[in-house]
Amino acid sequence: MVSRFERWTVGVGLAFALVTASVVATRPSRAFAPPGRFTVGTGTVIDTQTKLTWQAVPATTTSTWSAATSYCQNLALGGSSGWRLPSVGELQTLVDDSRMAPATDPTAFPSTPIDVGFWTSSSVAGFGSTYGWAVSFRDGSSIFHFASDSLHMRCVTSSL
Repeated sequence: MVSRFERWTVGVGLAFALVTASVVATRPSRAFAPPGRFTVGTGTVIDTQTKLTWQAVPATTTSTWSAATSYCQNLALGGSSGWRLPSVGELQTLVDDSRMAPATDPTAFPSTPIDVGFWTSSSVAGFGSTYGWAVSFRDGSSIFHFASDSLHMRCVTSSL
């Protein structure tokens, strides 16, 4: 199992070295998903702890960071049009450290791909829109990618 370390802010020079060396930054344990945490609806999942509503099944294709942002902004699901790309902290709340591949509740979030990570709206400090944070549901790690990389997306809203 992948060990969990505190996620930390990286300095500009160190961040560049980490990106070029493909080192993964990990984050602390976030979720255990006790019974009743998720309420599954038609195409949506409500997290009773955070009160956020999630897209149950992610998009079937991968995309760049900017395309993922647009996809969520244009999503119409569950009677709401207020969907957005989640922050890294929000997406990390779906990680269940008692599970692996996928590291999330498979009943609430079926068909969660584990081949590549999921985009978040969070950028890497000091790099603007060059790098974005992502969360991998293979092992629950948080990693950053070039904005031009093609990753999955799962949208969130707080307006349902």
